[in-house]
Amino acid sequence: MTLDNYESPYLDSDKCRELLVMGSGGIIPLKLKEFEGALWLTEISTEKLVNVGNRNLLSLGIWSCRVRGDIYYQEEIANSALIPGSTVSLVHESTNPYDKNAVAIKGMGGTIGYFNKAMARALSKYLASELPLEALVISTMPLKVIAADPLIMKAIGASHG
Repeated sequence: MTLDNYESPYLDSDKCRELLVMGSGGIIPLKLKEFEGALWLTEISTEKLVNVGNRNLLSLGIWSCRVRGDIYYQEEIANSALIPGSTVSLVHESTNPYDKNAVAIKGMGGTIGYFNKAMARALSKYLASELPLEALVISTMPLKVIAADPLIMKAIGASHG
């Protein structure tokens, strides 16, 4: 196979702006799919993978990140026995000495890392509103998490309740 025939499994940025929008009736154009040992958000019409860093996800009500600080929580990660599909919780740490908007990601073994600062500010406000939010590990190498309202999680195939 030559590079001329290579087709990326990822949705390109131009298509992201075009396709990652809420459909009529509130239809989310994404589903979760297993790919190379992780769960990936996949755009439904192209079946292309969408990276967790994609800025269009938030407009669909999906918070996503590559977990920050996980290197400091290896024991807690091990104790949480995380696999793609593991449920985690999000906790606003208003007394965090480094960031008053810090959002900790917690597994069964305790804190496993944090949402990045750029997203934590808005996410901490969302958590303060006490609106429902489910969070899920989608990759363990590297550690990645998505979170959304339970109805959105169900729509993308991440929740069965």
